[in-house]
Amino acid sequence: MMNTIKYYSFSNYSENKEYKSIENISIDVKTKKNIYKLIRLNDQQYYQLHKSSIAIFEDYGHMMSLYADKDILYSSFSKMFTALKLLFGESGKYYDDWKGSFSFPFLILNKDKEEIAYLMNIYNIRSSIEFGMRKLIKSADDTLERDIIHKPFEDFPREEINYFINFFVGYLYSSPQ
Repeated sequence: MMNTIKYYSFSNYSENKEYKSIENISIDVKTKKNIYKLIRLNDQQYYQLHKSSIAIFEDYGHMMSLYADKDILYSSFSKMFTALKLLFGESGKYYDDWKGSFSFPFLILNKDKEEIAYLMNIYNIRSSIEFGMRKLIKSADDTLERDIIHKPFEDFPREEINYFINFFVGYLYSSPQ
């Protein structure tokens, strides 16, 4: 599904004050508590938003449990890449080309509270697939340290993040390819 979003939706996070319409592929993701809009970003959009974000710890135990389950798509590097490419287009270039081969950046918006937004970059590093999560913060916000990795916040707790990732992997697996 194509989704037209206004760049001004991100003006709280970016110093860029231009109001540009951009078209991106998006899907709705329903968790137990919220409905989110997952919007595919191009490299330029991701880079601009990345500058106003802070990193969130990944749950490697959860990632290992996904990898160990051979019945799902996540355990197959090539199938995961193929599903991402077919559903969301070509890979971005926002990855370490010495250690990885693809990057699919996304914006996650809470549909009820659009001021709550996160970035998710699905990329590979060596032989693993990572779900890099970042919280968007206002450019002028100096209350949070930007150079450390943070625990998940109350507006998108660890359980919700893991459920979101499970839903997304299931979506990739069940989509016709």
